[in-house]
Amino acid sequence: MVTPEPARPERLATAIQSLRHDPDTPTLEEHVRHGLPVLVHNSRPDISTPSALDRLDSALALIDRYTPDRFARLGMDFVAILVRRYACRAAYYPDLGVCLIELTFLVHPDITPAQVGASIVHEAVHARLGAAGIKDGRTTAAADEEVAPTIDWRLAAERVAQVDERDRWRSDGRSR
Repeated sequence: MVTPEPARPERLATAIQSLRHDPDTPTLEEHVRHGLPVLVHNSRPDISTPSALDRLDSALALIDRYTPDRFARLGMDFVAILVRRYACRAAYYPDLGVCLIELTFLVHPDITPAQVGASIVHEAVHARLGAAGIKDGRTTAAADEEVAPTIDWRLAAERVAQVDERDRWRSDGRSR
């Protein structure tokens, strides 16, 4: 496992303070998953926070396994990952440096850890573009959406299957 570059502690403290003053996140649990700060506001008593964190662990493990270079940068891209209810699957809050993963999206049984991981990677591209100051006369969000990767789920599944097959061959002592 690659260890992500850590976020600066003062940025994390500022983000937590801002979120605690937000009426939509009156409570925050602080966790660390795969070396990344994770903040959770669980407003749904029917959803287990440990289950949500387990799903996030699975998504982060996939990013680490299949794109370790991207995983290593997550701590520079994000101050923290925030898990809470929201009107979309994922978002990047540039003022806070926080990646939001929507709570019910994260725990939905039809959503795979790969889909959650792809959302995290997508939001990391927004963070990198913002950090690079890329602007071309359009709104940053519109420009970002043109550059951030759009996931072809069929192609992603094929790639994961190829890597798994390669790993099986290697673990059996065979070579191709």
